[in-house]
Amino acid sequence: MHSYFDASMAQVSSFPLDLERHIFETVAALEPAMIPSLLRVCRRIHSWLEPLLFRVVVLDKGHKMLSAVKSRSPEVLRAGVRHLFLDEAGGGCESWPGLFSHCAKLTQVELWLGPEGVTPYLPALSNLRLQSLALMLLPHHQFPLTQRLFLSVTHLDILLTSDVPGVWADWAHLAALPALTHLCLGKDILGPILPQLVVQCPRLIVICTALGSATQADRFADTLPVDDVRVVVRIVLDYLVDWERGARSGDDFWARAERFIAHKRRGEIYAQCRTLF
Repeated sequence: MHSYFDASMAQVSSFPLDLERHIFETVAALEPAMIPSLLRVCRRIHSWLEPLLFRVVVLDKGHKMLSAVKSRSPEVLRAGVRHLFLDEAGGGCESWPGLFSHCAKLTQVELWLGPEGVTPYLPALSNLRLQSLALMLLPHHQFPLTQRLFLSVTHLDILLTSDVPGVWADWAHLAALPALTHLCLGKDILGPILPQLVVQCPRLIVICTALGSATQADRFADTLPVDDVRVVVRIVLDYLVDWERGARSGDDFWARAERFIAHKRRGEIYAQCRTLF
């Protein structure tokens, strides 16, 4: 007895291979949850779609992807991985440099390690042309912003909240990054350096910080010393959920901040409004 799915597959298999591949890849992109089922259709479809399973990879304590990633061939990882979220709480840190070398098409990396612990992994990242990077850096870090790693980065999120107020001299290299258009800094860094930042970095489209509640965000926004339409104080209740949604859909906090700023420029929102919910 043949199912409707069997009949449909027979019809699809009569298509040219390039069209057949386009059909399956489109379905996989629109409905990622279907990929495991589609992998079982036949061998060629498995080879087309397996890399798409690993387009977004999250390695943290709440995810079980590490063993799956380790079991895949370098070819699958090279073809598939574009967005990578790494948290030391997920374990396997010793394998990360090798993972970077296999993921040559990476465009986005989130590296959740302490500022001093991040250093061993940055040389491996320097061989990639990343567009979006989030990591913890201290102002005096021995791996400065002048390194090759940062030359291609357009979206930079420095994951650091410090009790020591920021000093522009420590972060002046931000102005020299040739591709940088979107910047997120911890509030204790952003507040003090904002007057210099808005002047020295005219290419920035979005300048933001992130806080965990509306009360915190509103309170901080009221203390900022500069009125600049590009400044956004965003509220983040669950960073990983927000990041993964953005990686899969493209509608991340940067995109929402751009729309928010566009509304302000058009006068649809009060220009001095800074808090993005």
